[in-house]
Amino acid sequence: MAKKPQATTEHDPDEFIFGRHAVEAALKAGTAATINKLFVQTDLKSEPIQHLVGMAQKKKILVSTAPKQKLDLMSDQGNHQGV
Repeated sequence: MAKKPQATTEHDPDEFIFGRHAVEAALKAGTAATINKLFVQTDLKSEPIQHLVGMAQKKKILVSTAPKQKLDLMSDQGNHQGV
């Protein structure tokens, strides 16, 4: 009998781009068809972050906020800089 796939809440870090400069480059090159969602750290409202949010919104890319701990997990403890 075949095993059923197990549900997981873990994310493959290869599926994410993180860090301000990398995210900005992806937003410049990508579209809503190639970028699923922009995650932004909940408590960050700085100009560089707002610039990225504006870029995503112009391209109709969904923007979601997430606590730092979730971004830490998604980036495998990498330096995500809040995005």
